[in-house]
Amino acid sequence: MFVEVGSWKGRSAAFMGVEILNSGKNIDFVCVDHWRGSKEHKDVPKDLFEQFLTNTKPISKVLRTIRAKSTKAAKQFADRECTFVFIDSGHDFEDVISDIRAWFPKVKVGGIGVLVEVLVGGTGVKVEVGGTGVVLKVKVGGTGELVKVN
Repeated sequence: MFVEVGSWKGRSAAFMGVEILNSGKNIDFVCVDHWRGSKEHKDVPKDLFEQFLTNTKPISKVLRTIRAKSTKAAKQFADRECTFVFIDSGHDFEDVISDIRAWFPKVKVGGIGVLVEVLVGGTGVKVEVGGTGVVLKVKVGGTGELVKVN
């Protein structure tokens, strides 16, 4: 299972979905977002979810959406269930840490968790990802953490 946390208008979801289709593999692909924007967004389109659906229509047969807050949606997945988790949701410090804690335990052994976040505020932190034995070092302004769960 592949999960994208924070899908906005669907651009990265469309790219991932095309690659899933091209692979010929049976991969469940789930996009998680509440589609209301995050604290850093000033002008969120009223039809944001509809824009997402339009932009991802060509990959709709491999895509499932969960319209919820990311940490709440994480509870719908078993620990170690996901092969790939791509996190690009809320970018403030608290949201980033909450997403790491909620989603990285969902990555299976040998799977990949990708964190694409720009932290706003805070001073950096080490986060123990429950049950995985992984400790992430997250720094303010850092982006592109890539962690393989062993």
